[in-house]
Amino acid sequence: MTNTNKQVQAVIVEDEPKNATLLKKMLEMCCPQVNVYGNANSIETAIALINQATPDLVFLDIEISGGNSFQLLDMLQPIKFEVIF
Repeated sequence: MTNTNKQVQAVIVEDEPKNATLLKKMLEMCCPQVNVYGNANSIETAIALINQATPDLVFLDIEISGGNSFQLLDMLQPIKFEVIF
């Protein structure tokens, strides 16, 4: 039997505050099992937040302050979380 009540620890990496807020609100409404630990708005803050939160899931904007999400993923090898672009 699958446990559908498992909390999913998530992080949002988005440099547009309106987009980050909208995504967080949508997750709260539609996916209560997803706990958004925080939002990062640059590669540097994303690395720190991901290392601190050890998320199950990371929502990534492709272009972020300081580079792009593929550069970020290269810096975080090995990846121990799922990614949604």
